[in-house]
Amino acid sequence: MEHRVEILERNVERLSAKCEKATERIAVAENSLKAVHDRLDSMSGQTEIIIKISTIVEQISEQLKTAFKKMEEHDKKIDALEKQPGKTALKYWHLIASSLIGGAIGFFLRVLLKGGF
Repeated sequence: MEHRVEILERNVERLSAKCEKATERIAVAENSLKAVHDRLDSMSGQTEIIIKISTIVEQISEQLKTAFKKMEEHDKKIDALEKQPGKTALKYWHLIASSLIGGAIGFFLRVLLKGGF
């Protein structure tokens, strides 16, 4: 009977050692799980930031499209202005035209007032 008691004591010691090892492994697993949860919480915040950045990038893209359309319109206006005669040429044209018109009006007034050529 003593022999059986010794066998049982050894079995209890082995089971006790296995329980200690299992307890240590469970503690390591719990710490690892906690670290995973912390990382997930951190990633959750980063995901929200990424979504906000994505929204801002979309808004910037739309603003750039609008700006490019306006630039194209301005380019067309500039091209049209460049095709027109320069300001100096227009000044001379107006000067010549007004001189001719003034001379013609003066001539007709003289003819009307004096009664002939």
